Amino acid sequence: MKHMVDQYKIKDFVDASRPVVIYRNLHKNCFSVMQDNRVKCHTRFVVLANCLFQVREAGRNKVRQTGRKNVHAFVVGMLWDSVHKEHWETLRITPNAVVNYNPYRNETFVSRPISEAYGHEETPKPISHSAMVICNHETKGVPPSIICHDHNLTQRETQCSQSLN
Repeated sequence: MKHMVDQYKIKDFVDASRPVVIYRNLHKNCFSVMQDNRVKCHTRFVVLANCLFQVREAGRNKVRQTGRKNVHAFVVGMLWDSVHKEHWETLRITPNAVVNYNPYRNETFVSRPISEAYGHEETPKPISHSAMVICNHETKGVPPSIICHDHNLTQRETQCSQSLN
């Protein structure tokens, strides 16, 4: 059985100098942490840096055809603790977007501003990478969430505010 660990113990199970692969584990209600194509541990909270959002097309197509879920969507990145242990305050990277993926609606992961996450003001935009991702499944009764710093969103907000001035 794989271990359920907190954010700061993940590095005891993986090589923190190499990227990890995170996916939402629907059976255990947590996130699974993989490296070398093997699940190393499970966690309810993890922060990653320099992330890529990946969806395997064949897996998505199989879900659409069969109606049965399978593991085919991942966040790949470096453990935040191993990259930015002493620099959290100086980087000033703050989450500004909620990320989700639904194989029946989307081809890729999509993001929308946190301020609009629960409304329908803006169509979600595809997202492929982020400087920082927070995967949280800790709060009972609250759906798991993935929030991130969406650089493209920051650029859109800056362009909008400049056009208003």
